[in-house]
Amino acid sequence: MSLLIGMNFYRATGDAARRQDRAIAALRRLAGVAAVNLQWPDDAFAVEGIPTVDRLIHDSRAVTGRDGRRKPIVGEMLDLLAAEAEARGCDRFLFANGDIEITSEAAALIEETPREGWVFTRTDLDPDTHAPLKTMTFGVDAFVFDVAWWRRHRQRFRPYILGEPVWDNVYTAVLLTHSDAPFVNRVGLVLHERHDAPWRASPFNDYTWFLAALDRPYFSLWARFHAELTRLGSHLASDAVDTLRRRIFDARALRHGRTLQFARVLKARARYALQQRRAT
Repeated sequence: MSLLIGMNFYRATGDAARRQDRAIAALRRLAGVAAVNLQWPDDAFAVEGIPTVDRLIHDSRAVTGRDGRRKPIVGEMLDLLAAEAEARGCDRFLFANGDIEITSEAAALIEETPREGWVFTRTDLDPDTHAPLKTMTFGVDAFVFDVAWWRRHRQRFRPYILGEPVWDNVYTAVLLTHSDAPFVNRVGLVLHERHDAPWRASPFNDYTWFLAALDRPYFSLWARFHAELTRLGSHLASDAVDTLRRRIFDARALRHGRTLQFARVLKARARYALQQRRAT
């Protein structure tokens, strides 16, 4: 096998537990792939049939100094997956949220065409009937990285918090700018039951938007891409999406406005330091 899939499952309740159980069941149904459950060693939540990798160190509370639900750091999770993939002889690894259902069609697509990475949008499902609603293009819900590519470009990815906004947009822009990864928005490959976003009143918002300010050049590329994709239609043919992706996610575009971005970074760092002092 050449693909390792990693997720972070937790002690969910109610509808969240049901959505997570669906994701776990979908993961168990996949053939020819390896899967792991990423956890902290002091509070591991085991899932039957999916090996636990309990080597997470950092979390949302530690990196922000704020109280709130303990959440993993995305970059650290990807580092663990890269190491696990190498140990298991896998060339690539996939990461998705714990309520995302990865289909066999998505896994087959990854296996059939070697790429440095993949980004998949999700198809939202009706919470009552589980009928497909539409493909959501405002974010990305499953990432695939070639292990060697991740090692070469790891330094480009900041320590965003899982389950908070922005990180998937920025990670998408970084991956699409520096690799041959396709943007896949086909219906039915990656599934997700629709629900309200829990992070809108998050205690970690200051930290998230601080990192977003540092990554503004990448986020701007994403915003341009998303705006044009929305204008052209979310079900644009794959070759047209790829043309749009290559035109916008051009590393040369990052050179423009460097002086202005340097000033923005200084301002963002000063503002975040002030917010931290006020919070203590």
